[in-house]
Amino acid sequence: MDGQPHIAKSVTSPLTRGMLIDLGEAISKVPQRGLAELGEHDLPAGYTYLGQFIDHDLQRFATADTPLMGTIHGDGKVPRARPVLDLASLYGTGFNEPFVDQQSGKLKVKKLGSGAYDFIRGDAGAPLIADTRNEENLLIAQLHVLFIRFHNAVVKQLSAQPNTAYSPSALYNMARQIVTDRYLHIVVHDFLKRILWDEVWTAYFGAADCMDALFSEQELAGTNAFNTAVFRFGHAMVRPEYVLNEHKTRLTLRQLFNYRAGSDYFTSGFTHIPPEVCVNWARFFYTPDEFRAQPKGKQAAVHLSPKNTIVIPGLMWPNNVLAIRNLLRSWNENTPLAQVYENKIAALPVGAVLSDFPLLTPDNMDTPVTSLFAQVANGDVLKHHTPLWYYILREAQYVQHTPAIRRKGYLGPLASVIVASAFKQILQHSASALPGVPDMPGMASALAVSDMPGLLTFVLLNEE
Repeated sequence: MDGQPHIAKSVTSPLTRGMLIDLGEAISKVPQRGLAELGEHDLPAGYTYLGQFIDHDLQRFATADTPLMGTIHGDGKVPRARPVLDLASLYGTGFNEPFVDQQSGKLKVKKLGSGAYDFIRGDAGAPLIADTRNEENLLIAQLHVLFIRFHNAVVKQLSAQPNTAYSPSALYNMARQIVTDRYLHIVVHDFLKRILWDEVWTAYFGAADCMDALFSEQELAGTNAFNTAVFRFGHAMVRPEYVLNEHKTRLTLRQLFNYRAGSDYFTSGFTHIPPEVCVNWARFFYTPDEFRAQPKGKQAAVHLSPKNTIVIPGLMWPNNVLAIRNLLRSWNENTPLAQVYENKIAALPVGAVLSDFPLLTPDNMDTPVTSLFAQVANGDVLKHHTPLWYYILREAQYVQHTPAIRRKGYLGPLASVIVASAFKQILQHSASALPGVPDMPGMASALAVSDMPGLLTFVLLNEE
């Protein structure tokens, strides 16, 4: 035993596959109404895709089959859990990767015009990157490109230091250390700070430095409630459309998939994405002060609720309905129901932090106005035996509609504890796996990057 708590995967449940399909179908048909007017406290839309970027960093490709993480890729590889954050999806195996410029230590990128960049691409648009999952839609691709630009801006600043003559490999390695260090800081102090319940973030990452762990080391490296259910909340954050830049280029969710390798766009002869679809990230990452100064053009993530209309092209029903797919993934992996985690968290010290706040009960577990459970045969069972993925979306919806606690977090308290606990353990692995950042005179501005708006500002000030 590794001394960590273990939550049994064998949980008695009256739920059936058919009930989950019915629930997922009902979730997928909740109408996507117009977005509420944006406010300074809403979560900027870029954090939807930063979450996806982080999720890819927490997985690795393996040839052994597993039911954990979705689609098998064309090379027979599937993503598997990988409990460490080290930007392997950006850097791959290191300096000798083909996307590293051996003469400069920079990562290769194609400049299409002022502020417009794309991957280096090969046949049919195939991107020259370590993890091709980061090209599955235009926004995750452009975010990967932004991190490439961040690395290159750091290399440029390192090269400009007086009385230094670093080799390309040394520049690459030092920049990688700085970028990874800042990325880990952003994960904790920007991404998690924005999405977690305030009291939970403080308990785990603030002065309290809570060590309440929900997963054993074995669970953390395999299937668990975090990676099969809770961290899939990002699917419900997606806007129906995005305005990408000052050209007012507007793309629907489906159109974001039009610029992947092998798409009709690339097979018709184009070698790079068009400059007019390159993303102006100031519309997607911004501080409250930046919003107050210039709200026009800013975009927020959708408030979480049990609503997800995403349909995956190329698959047959029900596997093409993402809501059904998420519910069945948890069911297939025998992920404990939400009530198991309610009891588990209540017994931990961190549970005392949440004891004064209302949690979901059987009386408010179903969605208001239009009942989802009524569309499921024997649906009242779901009030007491609730799939975790549904629960965390309903919990967040309940928080957003309760004025006294609306601004305490994007997620609700139970989801926040599960996410915080998982990241606390993951970050311990990450810190031990990464070299420390050396003392680098003149690099104060790079080492001061603490959030995504600051990363963007650094890039714009320092890139070629």
